[in-house]
Amino acid sequence: MLPRAAAHGLTFTTYARRPERAPQQLVGTLPSCAPCAPGDRVRVHDGTGARPAGPVGDAWADTCARIWRAARPELFRDATWDVGRLAASALASGVALRADARAAAARWAAGHVTTAPGATLTGVVEALGAGGEEEWRAEPGHAGAERAALAVLLERVDGRLPAAVTAPLAGRVLASAVLGGGAVPALRAGALTPPVRDALARTLAGPLRSGIADAGTDAAGRALRLLGAADLLGVDCQDLMPELAGRLAGTLVPAEEGSSDTPAAGAGAVPGAGAVPEVAAVPEVGAVPGAGAVPEVGAVPDGESTAEAASVPAAEPARGAGAVPGGKDAAGTDPALLSAVEEHPALRTALFAALDTRAAAAPVAVARRLAAARLPVGAHPGGFPHLRMCVLTPGAAAPDDRIGRFRAVLRAAGISPHADPAVLRTALRLVWPDALPAGADAALLLDELGSDLHRAAGTRDLLVDAALAAPPDDADAPALAADLLRRFPAELPPGRRSALLLLEFTGVLGTGAEGEEWVERVRGLRDGAAEPVPDTVTERAYTALARRLVDGPTPDSELYALARSGESALLSAYGREGRAERVRTRLRASPSYAAACFCAWSACPGVHPAWDETRTALLAKVLRPAVRALPAGERARIEEVLDRTGRGRLDAFRSWNRPGALGRLAGRLAGRARRDGRPAPEHDGTERT
Repeated sequence: MLPRAAAHGLTFTTYARRPERAPQQLVGTLPSCAPCAPGDRVRVHDGTGARPAGPVGDAWADTCARIWRAARPELFRDATWDVGRLAASALASGVALRADARAAAARWAAGHVTTAPGATLTGVVEALGAGGEEEWRAEPGHAGAERAALAVLLERVDGRLPAAVTAPLAGRVLASAVLGGGAVPALRAGALTPPVRDALARTLAGPLRSGIADAGTDAAGRALRLLGAADLLGVDCQDLMPELAGRLAGTLVPAEEGSSDTPAAGAGAVPGAGAVPEVAAVPEVGAVPGAGAVPEVGAVPDGESTAEAASVPAAEPARGAGAVPGGKDAAGTDPALLSAVEEHPALRTALFAALDTRAAAAPVAVARRLAAARLPVGAHPGGFPHLRMCVLTPGAAAPDDRIGRFRAVLRAAGISPHADPAVLRTALRLVWPDALPAGADAALLLDELGSDLHRAAGTRDLLVDAALAAPPDDADAPALAADLLRRFPAELPPGRRSALLLLEFTGVLGTGAEGEEWVERVRGLRDGAAEPVPDTVTERAYTALARRLVDGPTPDSELYALARSGESALLSAYGREGRAERVRTRLRASPSYAAACFCAWSACPGVHPAWDETRTALLAKVLRPAVRALPAGERARIEEVLDRTGRGRLDAFRSWNRPGALGRLAGRLAGRARRDGRPAPEHDGTERT
């Protein structure tokens, strides 16, 4: 029986003989009572038929019914239409509710942790965590909404309520996640009481191990969190670490990226060259403390043993930001990964070894993928040199100081390249991922490290490529070619040896070591090569030879060889050099040079049409304007030089320099313009008769 005050406040009653006169809003009556006709004031619901099938869909109505059947009407005293609040009161009072009402109660409690009465909050948490091993096995997944709500509630109350209160709820959430495939929570060490932890270990040992070993489980996500749960429960998983490490390495650096650095088509390609990775540049990592002063790489003389190893001090780990699979912290790192690596030496060793293998094969891809992983490689000195270089790569002091960065990368390896030559190959690919070393850098690498180390590391071809692909303005390339020929005298392929000989020859033209037969030597090295000479080398050789022939002094035999060759590319280079501004300046300043150019460009007429076209263009477009612009005294000095070489050349020069009809007319107009004070008309120097 309700108290009288409460009874008068009810808005419903289960029975009234005359329902139309009852003051309540909901009135029950028997079929035998006086019929009540529907009207404006009442609405009749006939409940004498069959009961409706299925559960009640309204969680609030179902909760009200359960409270009424549990004889707890006092819970209605402060009830509202909020099903979460009503369900929380019911659970705290021991009323059993269905899943959707429990989820609503959990959500309400999570949102009112600081404002709900302590007894109500404690009662809700205890009710939601009630049960044990049998319930965990019977309801492994729970309803999806309830599982999510319980996880949120646990996160809000953990640490606010005593562990004795929250531990059963934590156990229920963890068991639901492991057995039902949900998100595994990262519980703190004190979240479980010993009885709950022991019960969970008995229930979850098998599912935890099978989940960690399942190849279909995300190694960097769920598997790591299952491993964390196993650690919390004391479940031994050491035998699963090697296989998990392999899967984790494949997740961090996928197999298609970790097999090799894929070359990019185009830049720096040299026919017959070894594989030179040309991929996206490695992201610069912040400067490493103490990495400013990097020791010089010791020189190793040719022939000296490279087994001599000196340990290189390791750099400190660099911190970066980027993407790492799994849940990340503010720096972009997965805490579960770092925790697992720190707490499981077997996992750490196997993972670092797998990543080190990938780093040796594809250092650029590994460095890019692990730029933000913050793997504690630097905290475990010894071993994994390729991984250390990728993860601990410091930034260079200057953006274009690749040699400085190369030395710092070697320092990060923690081992001398003389002890492990493969370290040198990895360092070169990290520092020059998108281009070949410049001639000066390649020469320094060869000189400081020695040919034996490059031979052992397999990096000789990279230096050869650097020489052959050097642009024409790289003045150090010929000296590098000579050094390569000297240090690798018998092991260079014939085709590449010929290209290096041609490149070396471009450096000696114009010196005392140039010898004779320049044209034939250049053409012979190019045409006699076992494989096509790179275009960069051919262009450099033609340009150097043409400059030497134009600058003089030039033997007649070389001019004849040039004219007879009819080589279009070589003659084009000769024409370009003859039209160069330095040549025009010298023609105006040196009568002897002008005479020499006239002799050269008048030589060998009719030997080859291409030569005739080139020389006549130079005579008309370069030499004639320069000579016509000279004062009469300077032209006389040119004639004096030509007279000493032979009367025939002097006569040829005078005949060539005599103005034609158009030239004479231009001269008269120029004289008249000078007398009248007007500018003289321009003339291009071409004579027409």
